[in-house]
Amino acid sequence: MSFNNLNNAVNIIRQASEEGVLIFIENGKVKVKADKNKQLNPALLEEIRKNKEDIAIIIGSISSQGQKISKPTSSAPRIPLSYNQEGLWFIDQLEGSVQYHVPAVLRLTGDLDIPGLESSLGEIVNRHEVLRSVILEEEGQAYQQVLAPDGWSL
Repeated sequence: MSFNNLNNAVNIIRQASEEGVLIFIENGKVKVKADKNKQLNPALLEEIRKNKEDIAIIIGSISSQGQKISKPTSSAPRIPLSYNQEGLWFIDQLEGSVQYHVPAVLRLTGDLDIPGLESSLGEIVNRHEVLRSVILEEEGQAYQQVLAPDGWSL
């Protein structure tokens, strides 16, 4: 599964959760459940149909990690690491990740608008989930989690 497919599937699961729709696996098939009084969004259903394989992988991964998916929650699902991310995480656990840091020094001249700089960089971080993604670990199992927007400051 590519990062774009994974990201798209997570966004679909998140949107369903926000709309009070439960996506789950039953007998190996992706199923959808909503309150009886609630009208299902046809566009969301179509997105679920188009991405059901990727959604099944994510939900299966969550289930295999022991999480219950009995009701929609506002928290983001645990996103499994890609093969390359697992390798980098493993190396970081053994010897640190200093060799992957790229230090740079910038010399700025003139007056610096610090609130403007912070606002600009904050917008970039908010727009790109990869800049808000962190790797967490529980019981020796690493996973990635996308932090909420507007949590970054200079």
